Amino acid sequence: MKYRFRFQNTHGFKYLWLAALSPVLTGVLVSTLNIRDSLVVLCIVLVPLVPAFYLFARKSRARDEITVDDEGITSDWFGRINYASIEKAEGGSWKRTPPSLQLKLRNGHKVTWLLSWSGSVFNSREDAAVFSLFTEVLTGKMNKKEVLQGYPSKNDVPYSAAAAQVEQAVIKNRKGQSWFFPVSLVFAILALVRTCGKDWFLRKDPDFAAVAQYQKQELQSNLAKVKEIMAEKMAHYGPVYLYTNDTAARLELLPDIELAEMTPQLSLFQNGMMNESLRKFIKHPDDYDVITMLVAGNGDAKPMQKSIFNKKDSISRYLHFRIFVPQNGYPPTARKTISAGRDTAQKPDLQFATAIPLYDTVKLSEAIDNALPNTHMLLAQLRFNTGCKVYITGSAHDSIPETVFRKVMAILDEQRKQVKADSIPFVFKTWHHGILQ
Repeated sequence: MKYRFRFQNTHGFKYLWLAALSPVLTGVLVSTLNIRDSLVVLCIVLVPLVPAFYLFARKSRARDEITVDDEGITSDWFGRINYASIEKAEGGSWKRTPPSLQLKLRNGHKVTWLLSWSGSVFNSREDAAVFSLFTEVLTGKMNKKEVLQGYPSKNDVPYSAAAAQVEQAVIKNRKGQSWFFPVSLVFAILALVRTCGKDWFLRKDPDFAAVAQYQKQELQSNLAKVKEIMAEKMAHYGPVYLYTNDTAARLELLPDIELAEMTPQLSLFQNGMMNESLRKFIKHPDDYDVITMLVAGNGDAKPMQKSIFNKKDSISRYLHFRIFVPQNGYPPTARKTISAGRDTAQKPDLQFATAIPLYDTVKLSEAIDNALPNTHMLLAQLRFNTGCKVYITGSAHDSIPETVFRKVMAILDEQRKQVKADSIPFVFKTWHHGILQ
């Protein structure tokens, strides 16, 4: 889940020391130079004040994009923060207006997001709503992490102080204003105003049923246009290959359009956000890459994407690998051992995806082993876990001809044989122009 918002960072406060110099500088100069002209005195006062407040306003403005996962958060502004590294949390107070949040980390660093519900030069009301939604998700993730570590509930003594403090900070921020609505509703309404167009709100009593119907029709029209554009792009894309033991799996080639993952369950809002993204793609289709979307046999759709191991690789010639290992796919005796006596329903399924860059100077087998943490260990899951699914994809667009892909298939088969998992049937599928061959 990703959350984008503007906020006030604390870096700008150091420039307020210039403002503190104003009375000192004025007093020294007036007494030393015996200045009596009020205009000159005013200029002396303003000389440190003007740059102080200018630099404060400029340096305090910041934008952040936060990705939340089960282990922690990744902030564009502050970097990676694991839940385990959070020692203390404080919400809105006399020093920080709600829905601000400060996290004190175990290494002594402090992470602070300053926002205001009423809006300011640093953030809008919509930014505050998005940030508050992030804090709601953060406390949910931290509480869930505590449960997964073996504590039945937050009422137990071992419940971590940090998780409890984050939750209290969020509750306190909710009370920041008496007119506070549920965050998802505020965010939905604000985004609805932005995405649905001003024309709908020129009337005193807008017809939301008509808005919803129009948005639905526009969505269908935009999707049809996107299909036409993608069909044209696919004519020059080349074949795409899939090798897997999930015989019902298929591939879809889609534009790399980023949609809000925290979309509230309001069809009007969802359609508005999707229409906005689709319109941008229709207007400038060449600005968007094509992503390979894997639709598993159970209907789950996941992109074939890079991982943190190779996210910044500049090479354009690569394969994609994905493995899914469900916890309930192990035999009951193994599940009991893995869970150490706890309910296995609380244990997350293993999902791992990465890219395999292919270099002319590196053998195919070495490239696979270098990209995956332990190929044999991963493939051995096919033998021990009945629900394990392995997917490997490549495309001519990424400079992977069928001959190379079949060599990769042979290497994978050999490695499966080494871990005695070669009895699991795999299938090879090819899509050309988006059509299964």
